[in-house]
Amino acid sequence: MANIVLYIEDLLEEVDGEGVFIYESELYDPLVFDEITLNIKIKTNNRVELSPPEELKVSIEPVEYIDYNNMHILYDVAVRWFLNYAYNELGKYIIQTDKAGIEYYLAILEDGHVFLAEGEKYHIRIPFIKTYYLAHTHPTPHLMFSHHDIDAVIDTFTYGGLASVVLTRTGCTCIYRRGYFTDEDYYRLINLRKYLSKREINMNEVKRILGEGNLRLFIKIL
Repeated sequence: MANIVLYIEDLLEEVDGEGVFIYESELYDPLVFDEITLNIKIKTNNRVELSPPEELKVSIEPVEYIDYNNMHILYDVAVRWFLNYAYNELGKYIIQTDKAGIEYYLAILEDGHVFLAEGEKYHIRIPFIKTYYLAHTHPTPHLMFSHHDIDAVIDTFTYGGLASVVLTRTGCTCIYRRGYFTDEDYYRLINLRKYLSKREINMNEVKRILGEGNLRLFIKIL
């Protein structure tokens, strides 16, 4: 899904596209999705022959009109699938984080491989790795990212990644992009990093700092 998103983002820039229409009924669960071809219409006035890579399993049709631009559905589905996967993979480690404070880190790399690392008490630090999705555990009930975590979020989005998640036993917090990662989004994250260095954190203030750009904050309490 991340590869499809990045391909379409690049394609929209190449053909001066103004949006896409996706047949949402074709977005099933990940296992079914792997067996279908996703049909996508791109609104553009350029007459181009589009031949997406076969491994993406997408059909791209350039058109002059679309019913509405629902590209956001790709970002939303990708994040929903990753949240389910992250909980399945990190669930047993969250218990260890609560017991001993040891944090764990999960990343999906651009080639589809998964990277899992064990950190230290109350933190984990690894060299930069280009990832599409990343998640790490926090002791319950610390749902919010630390100011150091935001550095990894910025790196992830800068290189095309889609989502970063903090997981605890009682819920999760996810920052993900729903569109291009813009300069304005970058500076919003810088401001968020400064804010998170304070002791008392207000979730409404976090939402305000992220603003109305292409970044989204999703919080789920279990």
